[in-house]
Amino acid sequence: MPTITERRRDAVKQGIYEAAVEVLTRDGLDGATMDRVAAEAGICKGSLYNYFKDKTHILEFVFDKTIEPLNESIDQIVDSKDCAVAKLRAVFREILEYLGPRRKLFSFLMGQQPTQQLMTPRRSTGPPTLAQLIHQGIQQGVFRKCDPLFHATLIYGGMQAVADNYVNLGESKTIDESVELITDFFVSGILASPQNAGK
Repeated sequence: MPTITERRRDAVKQGIYEAAVEVLTRDGLDGATMDRVAAEAGICKGSLYNYFKDKTHILEFVFDKTIEPLNESIDQIVDSKDCAVAKLRAVFREILEYLGPRRKLFSFLMGQQPTQQLMTPRRSTGPPTLAQLIHQGIQQGVFRKCDPLFHATLIYGGMQAVADNYVNLGESKTIDESVELITDFFVSGILASPQNAGK
């Protein structure tokens, strides 16, 4: 069980997170000074420095804390007993449904160089998690044999592009329509039939 000190520290960090989200989305990274974040959080600037060394550190914290629930949900999907195709469809749905109410925040985060670096395939947990799902599909016989991590990286990159469009441009299609289109493309590919390859 967390101690009183640990609970207090977690509460302060939660307050800083909420304040940082407000300041960053309102004033941008250039305008998000440590003074403004501290004032929004209702703490002195010195206390803020006890937790974060600079605003880039705060930005990375905001990104990690924002993405953590999504990663946890995706892990639960991958660990479920559903078939791999159903899991892949559920992952795509979870991503779009999670982004929807947080469009403004994700639009900001995806446009910042420090957080863009955290989203690269080498730094993100996305490709290894998707690779695990693809490996499951190969074992189930629903996916052909392939390099799971290579193909997971392709899917991850494609979903990053979809997510960027979704948060910045909106979406004319429903989530159901988008999920089916994305799943169909990644599972079935773009060929009308394998016989048409190379023609």
